Amino acid sequence: ATQLREKKDKRFESFVAHGARYCMLAQTYSNLKFYAGLDQSSYELGATFNVHARLAEYDLPVVHRAAVRLELLRPDGTTQHVTLSENAAGEFHAKVIAHVSGTYHARIIAHGTTLRGTAFTREHTASAAVWNGGDRPTTPPRGDDKDALCELLACVLSERVLTPSFEERLKKEGINLDMLRRCVKSHCKGKRGTQTPH
Repeated sequence: ATQLREKKDKRFESFVAHGARYCMLAQTYSNLKFYAGLDQSSYELGATFNVHARLAEYDLPVVHRAAVRLELLRPDGTTQHVTLSENAAGEFHAKVIAHVSGTYHARIIAHGTTLRGTAFTREHTASAAVWNGGDRPTTPPRGDDKDALCELLACVLSERVLTPSFEERLKKEGINLDMLRRCVKSHCKGKRGTQTPH
C-alpha cells in the first residue's frame, strides 16, 4: 500500500475512494476452548439463572489466567453486568434472580491470556424466559367452554342466520350444509342448553 501511495497508482486511489472489491472470510482452529451456558431453576418469576463457563487450553484448565463476565439484557431493556467467580480450575459460575417477566438475552464473555501470553476473547450467547404461571401445565378446555362452542355453532348454522339463497350458493360450491349440521348435532349431543341447528 505504501508503494502504491508513493507511485500515486490509480488502483490505490480507487481503493481509498471505494474500498476493496473483494471480501475475505477466514476460519481458524484454536486449542483454547470456551464452553458456557445458562440453566434456570423455574419458568416462574423469581427463578434463579445459573450461569456457568469453562475454559480449557490443550485440554488443560485455564487457571487464574482469565475473567468471565455476564451481560444480561432484561425484558425491560436494562442490562445487568455480573462477574462470574472462578470456583474451580478453569470453571466459572454466577447466579442471577429473574425479577421481570419476559425473555432474557445473555452474553457470556471471557477475556484472558494463553499459555504463551497472547490475549484472547471468547463469547457465548444464551437466552431464558420466565412468566406468571410458567411452571403450571396448560389447563385443558372445560366442559363449559365446549358448551359455549356448541351454542355458537348451533346459532351460526341456524336458518335464522343462513338464508335459503345462501345455502344454495354453498351447495353450488360443494359445501354440504346438512352434513355439517349433523356433525355439530352429533358432537354437541346432550350438552346443556344447546339447540340443534336446523
